[in-house]
Amino acid sequence: MTRRVTALTAGGSLAVGFAVAQGTGLRWLGGLVLLLALGVCGGAWLTRNRVGVAGVIGIAYVTLFALAHVLALGLGVPAWLAVGLVAVAMVALSTGLDRPAA
Repeated sequence: MTRRVTALTAGGSLAVGFAVAQGTGLRWLGGLVLLLALGVCGGAWLTRNRVGVAGVIGIAYVTLFALAHVLALGLGVPAWLAVGLVAVAMVALSTGLDRPAA
């Protein structure tokens, strides 16, 4: 996977996971989408970067997932807006930090 595809997969999976959970009513199914995407993207990040960098990006993914909940449930931001914001942030973060190790 290229850096761009990895970043878009990571960000997009946050939206797709939410859509699956909301559309099916099965939150665990949305979570499964997120876990699968994290596994795929995490492998790509680890292949291209040092373990620490890949770990930071992976932790950011989980943190942004949680932040979407804080925005929507805690601050009253519309759910899809919250998910969209964290998805865009994930794409930007992955793009910025996912650099091949020299």
